Amino acid sequence: MQDVGFNGSGNRFVTRFQAGAPIFASQLNDMTAGLGVIMPQPSVGGGTSTSFTSTGTNIYALPTGDSGFGLSEPNPEQFKCRIWTVPQSAGDAKHYLQIARGNVTTVASGFPFTQGDSSPGSGTEQPDQAPYFIQPSEQACIFDVAVSPIGSRTQGTLLVSPWMANAGTFELDPDDEKYYVTLSFFDYNDRLDWYAGNTIFDAHQPWVSIVKGSGPSYNSIFTRCTPQIVTDYLRTGNYALLQAPGTDGIMPTSIAYSMKVIARIEWDAVAELWNIRQELVGPVSLDFPVICNTLFQDSPPAAPGVVYGTFLGAKFISTIYNFNYIEKFKDSAFTDSDLLNPATIEWWYDVKTV
Repeated sequence: MQDVGFNGSGNRFVTRFQAGAPIFASQLNDMTAGLGVIMPQPSVGGGTSTSFTSTGTNIYALPTGDSGFGLSEPNPEQFKCRIWTVPQSAGDAKHYLQIARGNVTTVASGFPFTQGDSSPGSGTEQPDQAPYFIQPSEQACIFDVAVSPIGSRTQGTLLVSPWMANAGTFELDPDDEKYYVTLSFFDYNDRLDWYAGNTIFDAHQPWVSIVKGSGPSYNSIFTRCTPQIVTDYLRTGNYALLQAPGTDGIMPTSIAYSMKVIARIEWDAVAELWNIRQELVGPVSLDFPVICNTLFQDSPPAAPGVVYGTFLGAKFISTIYNFNYIEKFKDSAFTDSDLLNPATIEWWYDVKTV
């Protein structure tokens, strides 16, 4: 009887091997696909896989606790997002987001430049003021999320992990339907502590946010990004006429902000799962175009510091076009989120000057 290989209706081994005929790779691939379907589900870590396909097994392990997070993917791409779905003995399943650590390079201006005495040549200049107003590039390793929905963050237990918050998790609520994972940088350095105690101002570093698809945090993070505009107010004159030479400092008229979306996460109510659209992976660079205009202004002999003093006392409110950024990034602007406050918990970043 001629050997026609595997046969029979309903048999998942659809490949036919005729006696004496050559065997092709496509036939072996077909047979492997059939085997993958009928084989028992594999197990990884402390749980079973939740799905497989006819073209190969997709292993999706459920963790057994904090130590289970992060073990199955030791070298994820920077800022990669993934979600664990954990069934509950009673009630709906829980859904947890994890984000891989990543590096961000920023080029800041050191805004504002006028916080302090900035009269070049007077011997009172500070290194972070005019004319030293351009800052070097800095690279920060982001290892935690600075802004996240209230009560969603659970810190993990792995001290060495490629995942943020020591392989911790951020719980997602299907009722919220949509989340964004973003990377932001606000170029404002509060050197005179005008807004002391505000997390983002104090840090002056890039940060990662998880925000709902609407609400106060979304409104702040998704505010329009702008270039930074800087104007020099220069003093002219000479000592013989009692007109002090020099400058009242760099008077900025626009605060810079930059943001990029790392991932969009949306709830599929029919399939009862979250869909992740990864927009970018790291490393990431956040840069600002700096526009410089120069305005020359004569100094009144009797009041060489009037202009600078006026701006300093008003905290630039009357001259900054984007002063509303100050209100947007105060702690009070994130009423639907928790902020990873460095006063009570570790920093969310580690700076490496490059």
